[in-house]
Amino acid sequence: MATSRKQPTTNSQPPQLPQASPMQVFGASAPLDAAFVWQQLTDIQNRLGGIQASLNTHLDRLDKLEVEADKTYDKINAINIKLIAASAVGAVVIVIGGWLFKEVWDVAKPAVVQKLTASAPTAAPATTAAATAPPTTQKP
Repeated sequence: MATSRKQPTTNSQPPQLPQASPMQVFGASAPLDAAFVWQQLTDIQNRLGGIQASLNTHLDRLDKLEVEADKTYDKINAINIKLIAASAVGAVVIVIGGWLFKEVWDVAKPAVVQKLTASAPTAAPATTAAATAPPTTQKP
C-alpha cells in the first residue's frame, strides 16, 4: 500500500504580514519627540551615575574592611604563635618538674621510710573500745 504525501505547491508564497512601524508595534500613537528621547537618556544616565557613586562608596568600605580583616588576621596569628610557645614551655616545665620530683623522691625515700618505721609503735595491737569498756547493766 502506498502512502501518499502531500507535495507542497511550488507557486504558494508565505502569507504577507502587515507592515507596521516600530511606533505602532509598541503601542505609541504619536511619533516620539527627539527631546523626549533625549530626556529619557539623560535620566537613565543620571541614575547610572548615582548607582556608580553608590557602588564606589561600597567598594571603598569593602577595601577598608579588607584592611581591617588583614590586621585582625595578623593579630590572631601572633596570638596563635604565643599560645604554641606557651604550650611548649609548659610541657618542658612539667617534664623537668616531674624529673626533679622523681630525683628528690629517690634521695629522700630512704629517710622517709626510716622515719616512718621508727615512729611506728612496736607494741601489741590496741584493743578495741568495746572490749575495754565496763559492762553496762540493763534495767528491765
